[in-house]
Amino acid sequence: MKKALLATVLGLATVGFTLQATQTRKMGKQPDGTFQVSSGQVIQAGTIAFDGRPVDIALHPDGKTLAVLGQNKVFLAIESGGIPGTDVPLGAGAGAHGLVWTPDGTRLFASVSNGIVQECLFENGKLTAGRKLEFAGKDNPRPTGLCLTRDGKTLFVALMDRDSIAEVEVLSGKVVRTLPTQKLPFAVALSTDEKTVLATNWGGRPVTDEDELENGERAESNGAWLVSDPRGFTATGSVSILARDGASTTHVPVGLHPTALLLDGNRAFVANAASDSISVIDLAQKRVAATWPLTWGKNRLLGAMPGALAMVRRPISTEPSPRALERFPSSPVAPSSREEGHETASLPGEARAIRGREVPEFHEGGEMAQILLVACGGDNAIAEVDAATGKVLGYRPAGYYPMALAPVGAGKIFALNTKGNGSVRRTVLGQAGNAHDFQGSISVIDRSTDLKAATARVAQLNSWDAPRATPKLKVFNGEIKHVLYIIKENRTYDEVFGDMKEGNGEVSLCGLGEEVTPNHHALARSFTLFDNGYVSGTNSADGHQWTDTAMANDYLEHMYTGYRTYPDDGDDPMGISSAGALWDAALKKKKSVRIYGEFCDDSSNIISPKPKDWLEVWQARGTDKFTYKSVPKVHNVKKLAHPNYLYWPLLQSDQVKADIFIEEYQKFSKADTVPNLMVMSLPSDHTEGLSAEYPKPKSMVADNDLALGRIVEAVSKSPQWKNTAIFVIEDDAQAGPDHVDGHRTVFACYSPYVKRGFVDSNFYTTVTMLSTIEKMLGLDPMNKFDANTPPMAACFTDTPNFSAFTAVPNRTKLGEMNTPRAALSASEKKWYDLSASLDWSQPDAADFATLNRILWHNLHPGH
Repeated sequence: MKKALLATVLGLATVGFTLQATQTRKMGKQPDGTFQVSSGQVIQAGTIAFDGRPVDIALHPDGKTLAVLGQNKVFLAIESGGIPGTDVPLGAGAGAHGLVWTPDGTRLFASVSNGIVQECLFENGKLTAGRKLEFAGKDNPRPTGLCLTRDGKTLFVALMDRDSIAEVEVLSGKVVRTLPTQKLPFAVALSTDEKTVLATNWGGRPVTDEDELENGERAESNGAWLVSDPRGFTATGSVSILARDGASTTHVPVGLHPTALLLDGNRAFVANAASDSISVIDLAQKRVAATWPLTWGKNRLLGAMPGALAMVRRPISTEPSPRALERFPSSPVAPSSREEGHETASLPGEARAIRGREVPEFHEGGEMAQILLVACGGDNAIAEVDAATGKVLGYRPAGYYPMALAPVGAGKIFALNTKGNGSVRRTVLGQAGNAHDFQGSISVIDRSTDLKAATARVAQLNSWDAPRATPKLKVFNGEIKHVLYIIKENRTYDEVFGDMKEGNGEVSLCGLGEEVTPNHHALARSFTLFDNGYVSGTNSADGHQWTDTAMANDYLEHMYTGYRTYPDDGDDPMGISSAGALWDAALKKKKSVRIYGEFCDDSSNIISPKPKDWLEVWQARGTDKFTYKSVPKVHNVKKLAHPNYLYWPLLQSDQVKADIFIEEYQKFSKADTVPNLMVMSLPSDHTEGLSAEYPKPKSMVADNDLALGRIVEAVSKSPQWKNTAIFVIEDDAQAGPDHVDGHRTVFACYSPYVKRGFVDSNFYTTVTMLSTIEKMLGLDPMNKFDANTPPMAACFTDTPNFSAFTAVPNRTKLGEMNTPRAALSASEKKWYDLSASLDWSQPDAADFATLNRILWHNLHPGH
């Protein structure tokens, strides 16, 4: 509900609320044309914007036309925008990576997440669908990186889940040879003589007998065993150097999550996305010759996430120099049209890329310096690196998470931004938004502009040089000794608080208001109402990584268009930040930790005996009819997790979860051993749609609401309350609309040191909450996202109010099951059947757009 400031102040005065004087920015497009995005960073608008999440681009040999691998289609664009009528649907989500033109520009190949490579034909400026290249076998091979021979007759495909490279004859579409790699190959490239294939192995080397499961030294990723760190993430990365004739195979260890691969004569450059570094491989010696960190100034923490490479030249001398030619003895010469039998564009001043290699060009005989361009997804920028020394020369702004590069000549770069301008597709039109409303973009970057000024702009947008002083408040100076961090599921601010006149809500979007969530409302009125807080994640896969590790890594950003795994519960080492999680940061500082459900594998958790439905478990509450066993996959979490508190399935109600927590908390309290950090999943507000095995959505949300009230009551009535802060946030907000932005969410903090009857409209994100927790407990930041984010401050006071909270009785009936299909009207059966058709096997497996329509109908009948 949009109000004039005067009306707002008058309204708040009547209920005893205090409104902060300062009005701050909101998520989305800003008055200056920039965009505030969910990571907390600010980005410059992309030159070309379009709907969806693109993952790759490929520049046509004409040097002007771009092919874009969109979320579920391929289309063409030029510098002025997308070309209408060029869409080729893929029939599934795009692959994580992989798009390449044949040298004559008549064919385009694209990797697709369902296991095929889609051929597209290009003629008269139009794309049409060609063949679907398939790979024998029942399993999905997950094609990713692609490259072609110079004659365009042979295609190489990285098959991620088969640990191999397929060599495909383009004319027949047949696989003529398969070359084994190490784990999860991502990018592929050919040597200059085309006798050797190189591949980056995202998952590193295979496990050996020395990598013990019991010590957390191996972990499973979609059936593949990977070398892991006890904190849960992959511990190795490698590049395979494979002779096409099978005569030799060498695997070179590099950094973590090696993604992009670029060949330059006798060197191969590798972007290590989970190590923030570039490995330089000497191809003659088949070893790493140098490792270059991608850091700037004081920013030495993880978070750059390099994921794409390109090479350009710049003149360093106007005099002819024979040394210039000596520096590139193995660089290929561009094939002529006569030699190849087709047209090949010549682009002045360009270091032309051929299968990841480039041709050195020299201006008027002058020597040229090599500049390695690196797309740094986490920095929303393109780094320029001296390719001779590895020195980072500076950065140029891009959009939200640049993922692919296409240089045009030496002076222009096309940078594909997978998250583009953020989730603004509807909100820029004045409509309510959803977290999935991505507007992807391409930044057209002019390299002739001053690099120093561009770098300063990147630093400003990322807050690299912002003051780091911690506010001089008691909460940050030892008064808080215990933090309870509660992570709920999927709700927007407007869905829950849209009916609160005290804040910036839209009542027409409020389907879970005070009648369903009386405790949320009572807590917001008793403490502080936060009406400008946002989740950083989009769905549970990346949402739980943001809430637990303050970032979503390159694997998750690449996999959005077609998830290979869904590691919301920490069950895949590929999806976990290599900087560790919040509990790892706490353990490092010798803090005590307890985990309730978070990072406990949903598919492995056990309820015994197997119940027929939610109601059977509900009716047995307080008895020993059912036993619960929580099964974390991450080694470090196994030692910290409550053995009976489940994350999923939702058959264990939030009331049972509250019972388990309160019983243990009271024991801790009596012994004065309450952990310093408690991390809790409280997920029933996710709901299970209209499934007959579960309660109605409103009933499940009411269960969640009462559990929250009971938990806060138990803590606030303990002796430790005087030194406690409780934080509450959703992992994501994808399940509903919000009139400000689809990331705006239920964001809360309860403590004796939180102001009472206050509205805090400062801009906060998931990362802000984590930064606040870290500073309260004296923890080090996990990565550059939380390091560069200031903590919450306006909501805190140095004058504590130790009054306890008493939970409010539920107003919506708990345990009210969804109506059986036979008792529904014809129109209601339509929604029931639609819900039944969805995949409920794990969190968020159900199509979000369909589920949101079902929930909207259920919560807003007749609208």
